[in-house]
Amino acid sequence: MKRDDMKELLIFATKNSHFLFDGKVYDQIDGVSMGSPLAPLLAEIFLQEFERKNSSLLQELGIVYWKRYVDDTFVLLNSQFTTKHVCAELSKCHPSIQFTSEEEDPATRTLPFLDVLVRRKPGADFHTCVYRKPTFSGLMTKWSSFVPKRYKYSAISTIIYRAIQICSSKNSLHKEFDFIRGLCAKNGYPARFVNSIIKRQLNLQKSTAPPTPIETTTDTVVLRVPYFGAESQIYGKRVTAAAAKHYPFKKIRVVYDVTDRIGRGFKLKDSIADEFKSGVVYEATCTTCNQAYVGQTFHHLKTRIHEYILDLKKFLPQTTTVKPSRKSKQRKKKNQQETKTTIKYTGPITRSKTGKLPPVVVKLNSVDLDNLLDLTKLKEKKENIRVPKSSITKHYIATNHIITEDNFKILHNEQLKYRLKIKESLLIITRAPQLNGTERSMPLYIYPNGIKNNEQM
Repeated sequence: MKRDDMKELLIFATKNSHFLFDGKVYDQIDGVSMGSPLAPLLAEIFLQEFERKNSSLLQELGIVYWKRYVDDTFVLLNSQFTTKHVCAELSKCHPSIQFTSEEEDPATRTLPFLDVLVRRKPGADFHTCVYRKPTFSGLMTKWSSFVPKRYKYSAISTIIYRAIQICSSKNSLHKEFDFIRGLCAKNGYPARFVNSIIKRQLNLQKSTAPPTPIETTTDTVVLRVPYFGAESQIYGKRVTAAAAKHYPFKKIRVVYDVTDRIGRGFKLKDSIADEFKSGVVYEATCTTCNQAYVGQTFHHLKTRIHEYILDLKKFLPQTTTVKPSRKSKQRKKKNQQETKTTIKYTGPITRSKTGKLPPVVVKLNSVDLDNLLDLTKLKEKKENIRVPKSSITKHYIATNHIITEDNFKILHNEQLKYRLKIKESLLIITRAPQLNGTERSMPLYIYPNGIKNNEQM
């Protein structure tokens, strides 16, 4: 990709971002919108460039040690300088960033940084342990939660691994293990289950990992399976075993997903009008004869309706008359004045051996010209045959019934194209719309007769 094209795409992806809030559309004019996939990368690029340009200023402000993780920085400062002065000077470097600071507690000589509590020892040594904010509630995945057991294992294994990596002494690690045991007990976990994970993690830290052998490249395929308990786990194991037997170069990674989430019951964003929704299965119904058409589109529903209307307008009766322009009148008057009975024809003559010959002028009278025109066959212009592109237009031609944009409604939403086509095909079989006939986007093998109306897609 060329540099100019990359720059244009980057500008388009960052400056042309909009969002809807309280019924109004806003443009992001400063920075990158939160949640954008480009935001972390651009923020890191910006801060690295900031550190490079102001490296000399950091030394002048008495900064001895500077380590940054995203937007949090751990700094060791010369005692002759104050944190307020350093933050004020760094904030002057760019109008869009402001630096704030948190100093160590003089009584305990501790300072939290991310999830690490750093305590300064006498001399040049530090002691570290796990830090939790005062708002820590102690909630985690319950033992009684309806999730696969390996997810519960991972929830505990993660915090144990973090404790081993952060705690700098055996005493602090032992205290952290006791805290984890109490935390898991409050959430219903058996003590034996927790202790087995602690033992396994400690053994992994002590044992040296053997060198990984050179293996053939395998492709990992993610299989998302709805979780219904033991049945889903048995299904996942059977699929993995069958793939390993018949496709040894494919590795199946089974991910168990829930059929529904609590967050779906709460609407935190502004609702989007139906006409601006994309990835939908829609139904268009004729109000005169109640015949319907079911279709799908991955674009905005309004765009699809506009395509129908444009196709329909080609067959609507034309009621407007076009008034000739002033230029066309003048051109017609000029042509009428230029009526001549004799026409001079000048044609190119090929060069002979004796040199260039003068042009020959052939005079034709009106009788010769009429004879010449009679012998000439003019190429007839092909008629522009209009063919209806949609079933809605065909319905208008057959019945003279017009389906307007008010006769469209959304049946289902889906953001995956393959699943969207499957949903459309299922709804065509289930609802049997007259205007579709046998037309559908996807052949159905699992549900050839469709699904019942009370079953969820």
